[in-house]
Amino acid sequence: MTTQKIEKAEVTVLTVKERRHCTLDDVLNYGAQFVSFFNECLNAFTGLTRLYMENLRFVESDFVSNIFVTCKRLNYLGFLNCDTKEHLTLQVEHAQLSELSMVNCRFYKVELKWLPRLTRTTFTCWMAFEELPLSFGHVPLLEFFNITNVGLSRHKMVMLSTLLCETHIQELWLGFKCEKVSRDDCFVPASLVLYSSYYVFFFFMKIIILFIYCCRFGFNQSI
Repeated sequence: MTTQKIEKAEVTVLTVKERRHCTLDDVLNYGAQFVSFFNECLNAFTGLTRLYMENLRFVESDFVSNIFVTCKRLNYLGFLNCDTKEHLTLQVEHAQLSELSMVNCRFYKVELKWLPRLTRTTFTCWMAFEELPLSFGHVPLLEFFNITNVGLSRHKMVMLSTLLCETHIQELWLGFKCEKVSRDDCFVPASLVLYSSYYVFFFFMKIIILFIYCCRFGFNQSI
């Protein structure tokens, strides 16, 4: 691929089976097929600007790191239900990447070490570790952060002021999906859904106000 002549190049890797129907053998097989395809088309992947993958398990623990090294022009990278056979700490460094999405992935930890152009990150539904498996390094342009998971009472609390102390987040989406939320504004459980709560609250408030109005002025009067 002649990268100088192509502004946008995208690859979306979908599998025959949906995530909820995939077995361990399925994701291993899908992962092996993608690795073979990747190795045979390195020149093409070098010029990619967007890459999305789902339902892949990689036997080689360093393969995910190879994606960041090979695909130097990426500005978007998305994983859904992807991991490596041996759970590892993924250290991410990339000069061009502006958006990173990891949903239902099972890496031991993800360290965003050096991403000077990263502006958006989604990190949802990880394995239930005691410690939050995510850390930020040099991400000076990060503005949007979505973090969602099932938070249980046994999980340790996460101090957002520490996690995000070196970032400049302007839009933060938190997903409270389970048991507890601390009253201290500096602490939240390792899993979080704030946005849905607001929409539900205002929806029911509108219904209550409409009901009171109709009871007071009559249902036949136009509103």
